[in-house]
Amino acid sequence: MANIAVHADSRSNNFSLSGGSKKLIPAGPSIYGMADPGHLTAVSLLNVNIALLLTKPSITSLALLQTIKIFVDRIGEAFIKTHDKNINTTK
Repeated sequence: MANIAVHADSRSNNFSLSGGSKKLIPAGPSIYGMADPGHLTAVSLLNVNIALLLTKPSITSLALLQTIKIFVDRIGEAFIKTHDKNINTTK
């Protein structure tokens, strides 16, 4: 997602790393655009745990997976909340 503002892509008109300003391209590290990769990383780790814990299913493994899923949902919400907060402070 870091190259969307520079290279042609179907999303280039809808996504900006500069917090909503389509006219600016950040010249260094940026916190923008981290919500999707961060949440998808958590989802990927959930999928790995599903594959591993269901090799020998038990009540304990199912409870662990449900707990991990709750954490993944909270992680996604936290990333979106932080992303929206940072966009609103730069406008």
